[in-house]
Amino acid sequence: MARDGAAHQAWVLAGLMAAFIAYGSLYPFHVQALPPGVTLAQAWRMALAAPQGGRGDLLANLALYMPLGLALAAAGRGAAWLALPRGILLCAALSAAMETAQLYIPGRVASIWDLALNTAGGGAGALAWVVLRPGRRRLPAPRDLGAALLLAGWLGYRLYPYLPATDRGAWLASLRPLQGPWLADPVRVLRLAGAWLVAARLLAAAAPGRPGLAAAMMLGTLAAAVPIIGRVLTPAEVLAVLLALPAWALLRGWRHVDPVLLVVMLAVVLAEGLAPYRLLPWARPFGWLPFGALLGGENAAGLQAALLKVFLYGGLLWQAVRAGLRFRPAAAAVVALALAIGLVQTRLPGRSADATDAALALAAALALRPGLGARDRRG
Repeated sequence: MARDGAAHQAWVLAGLMAAFIAYGSLYPFHVQALPPGVTLAQAWRMALAAPQGGRGDLLANLALYMPLGLALAAAGRGAAWLALPRGILLCAALSAAMETAQLYIPGRVASIWDLALNTAGGGAGALAWVVLRPGRRRLPAPRDLGAALLLAGWLGYRLYPYLPATDRGAWLASLRPLQGPWLADPVRVLRLAGAWLVAARLLAAAAPGRPGLAAAMMLGTLAAAVPIIGRVLTPAEVLAVLLALPAWALLRGWRHVDPVLLVVMLAVVLAEGLAPYRLLPWARPFGWLPFGALLGGENAAGLQAALLKVFLYGGLLWQAVRAGLRFRPAAAAVVALALAIGLVQTRLPGRSADATDAALALAAALALRPGLGARDRRG
């Protein structure tokens, strides 16, 4: 991808991430004045004494601002040395604005710890781009940036929360489910295998000409899950990879691979969105305000769910365009499908039933538009 196209896509991604951060920081948008007699300076002094959040808050702050810092660094056209201060300063400014705004939102706690972590996360992302940017140390740029971004979302979902356990007993505990009877939900196995097939196709588009990378990615992700805190390796995950590996070996050289994987990805999206496949006798209200369930729960679970849905809907759109559909009608169809799944979830037990899926599908479409839309313009 040309430098101007990559910079444009980086600005789009930075804008989307900044909008998501602002939405999450200001939710539920109930604003009130500071308590009588309390100035803004006094409120900030109280924020200095706010306790540090738990591990989930820490990881969520870092995980949100790291890609923002990376995108801001990649978006510039000036000298490379300006990328690091640009990422740090803009992330710090956004975080300071959000923490200040939270002083006026009941139930939200402004914290200097969040400001520090957000700035550090943005700086780490910008530093990663400075060190690993294309053209430095012979690291090639992804051939398809959109495919690389979707693949990063899938791997981010699979490897969350990214922190290794230092206790050997925790490593053994993560393997314990493999020691008993290998009982696995066949729908889950097929769902994971289908997602891995699409991930392999994304990898082939981002780094073409390296057929061994798909196997390394699948097996490496399984191995990397063992030492991660809180992760448990299940028979379903292993069986899915063992099923996806030979399937990809058969499909990768076939000229009709994209239409086939479009059908596969559609089945994966429907299987994920319509679980547990039984209807309630009544319908719950549909929440038109997105991200309520994600933001109302644990930060870790919300971030992980968002990564999965961006991969699912973005991957479905990417496969649709690769299969020959035009970007705009394909994007409209994917967003409409996401909204329809949310409406059906009003009758499904344990589902959030709101506009979150549609919002994430729209965000994925906007992020992919610079690359996939260019394919429309070329032909």
